Amino acid sequence: MAKNTMELFEDEAPEVAAAFNNLIMAVVKRPALDAKTKQLIYIAMKAAMGDDSAVKAHIPMAKAAGGDP
Repeated sequence: MAKNTMELFEDEAPEVAAAFNNLIMAVVKRPALDAKTKQLIYIAMKAAMGDDSAVKAHIPMAKAAGGDP
């Protein structure tokens, strides 16, 4: 099975991928951001990485948190 972009990223640049994941976790943990904003940021970051499976998984979460369809 072909690897998605994130899997390739982790294989090719594990240190950078780990830093990227730490950035995502830092955004998620920010208390000043509401759930909708966190989901939309996460979707944007994963879309920029080409991680379609993560984008598809988080769209329903963003909608549930009040994001527009």
